Amino acid sequence: MVDFSISLFNGFIGLENRLRHQKHVFEKLIADRVEPENYYYEYITGYPLVKEKDQYFQEENGNLFFQILTQDGIKKIVELSKTVTIKYVDDADGDAEYRFYLKNNFNKLTPEQKINFNVLNDVRVIKNADYSNWGEWPDIDWPSFPGLNKDTAIGVFNKKTGEILIPSELDRIGSPFGNNLGMVENGYHSTQSERSICYIENEYARNTYYFDKTYYKDAIDAIKNFSIDHPEDSVNKINSIIDKLNIKNGTNNPHITENVIANWYSQYKAFQSNPELVALCKEKEIDSTYGVMGEAAPWEKNGEIITTGGAKQINTPINVKALEDIGILKNKGGW
Repeated sequence: MVDFSISLFNGFIGLENRLRHQKHVFEKLIADRVEPENYYYEYITGYPLVKEKDQYFQEENGNLFFQILTQDGIKKIVELSKTVTIKYVDDADGDAEYRFYLKNNFNKLTPEQKINFNVLNDVRVIKNADYSNWGEWPDIDWPSFPGLNKDTAIGVFNKKTGEILIPSELDRIGSPFGNNLGMVENGYHSTQSERSICYIENEYARNTYYFDKTYYKDAIDAIKNFSIDHPEDSVNKINSIIDKLNIKNGTNNPHITENVIANWYSQYKAFQSNPELVALCKEKEIDSTYGVMGEAAPWEKNGEIITTGGAKQINTPINVKALEDIGILKNKGGW
């Protein structure tokens, strides 16, 4: 019994020390909202339970847990309060507590910290129902990619007319490192339920965009045709487009490098090879080369409706940040 108590005590101390070490490593990044080019925030993972050596422990004072994605993979950031109290718990279930924990911590953030910061608001959509992967990237049971009602899905390029069908007024909730954009019609921005997402409402994560379709097809073609043997071909084409859009829009976007376009090419290939997208395109005879569009599918879990869907939206084969860097998308602020 003494040995067990010592082991349990050492588990507490070891856990606290590891969290404190992570705090020191990332303290400045959190406190000052310093975001190097390859870092972005995506979620607070607020599971209230810690699993340590097959036993669950609970923090009593609700510390903040952040996630960032870097070019080297996912990293957890921990911001501790001055004191840490951890206790053993018998019950590893706590949906209501989970939601309160998330919202309580989210409300502690400043407006600056909430910029493009999405926080999950519904525990029903998490695949790992016992939260034993606490502190890891949330494993969300999203609708089938690309999240469209397949009966409304089409390609964004009309081959008959040669026209890109993406409208000029778009929006997005969250960071620019995703591929999904909503359509804004007559000034109306779709609700989260219509978009089939479920985050804590955050006005600081809302972004509207102007879409310039002039060189969109040319840009996607340059990325699609990237060759490791002759990278300069695609690089020169993209930089030429950047120059033209800078003159047109009075902007000053810098030229991109071979490494950047290689990353965009990887994004493009990952998008086009997604098995769910491939199956959708085969069934509906859709050409997804330049992206797909349609209405968001409802989100169901175990026969229960989570979101209604219905919002008109677009999935581009490269992310919003890449389109901003080229000058095809221009951020106009929130709504």
